[in-house]
Amino acid sequence: MQGAWRFQERRLRKSAAIVLATAIAPVAAAEAQGIAIERIEAIERQIGGLQSELRRLKSELGEAKQRLRQSRSEAQSAQEELKRSRDQLRASREGALQARDAPQRVQEQTKTAHQPPSAAAIITTSDGSIQVGGVRLQPGAGSFVEAAGIFRTRNEVSDIGTD
Repeated sequence: MQGAWRFQERRLRKSAAIVLATAIAPVAAAEAQGIAIERIEAIERQIGGLQSELRRLKSELGEAKQRLRQSRSEAQSAQEELKRSRDQLRASREGALQARDAPQRVQEQTKTAHQPPSAAAIITTSDGSIQVGGVRLQPGAGSFVEAAGIFRTRNEVSDIGTD
């Protein structure tokens, strides 16, 4: 009988182990599921933090771009102002040079304007012709003096007609 008793005892132990494992398995599974949920929540918090940091960085980048555009605009305005100032300075220098040389030019012009032509330059002959330097002007029948100016815009074929 002892053999049967041992057999019964082993069978009882195996059944107890199976019952105990069956009772513990759902608890272990629930505990494992709880750990997985906690990990998922931690990952979601980390993703949320990264998304908020990304939004902040995008905002900072937009502000930096705006400051860069403004700086470029100010630099361009400063360059234009510098160019205008240089042009004004150049014009002022030229004006000062002209103003400094103006009295001398006026004196030279008044000297040449008040000088009568030299007698040797203009010669009048007995036949009524006038010689000025190397040019001899002889009035008479068939001679005339013409002063004409030509201004051409597109057509260069036409000219002043003379007979």
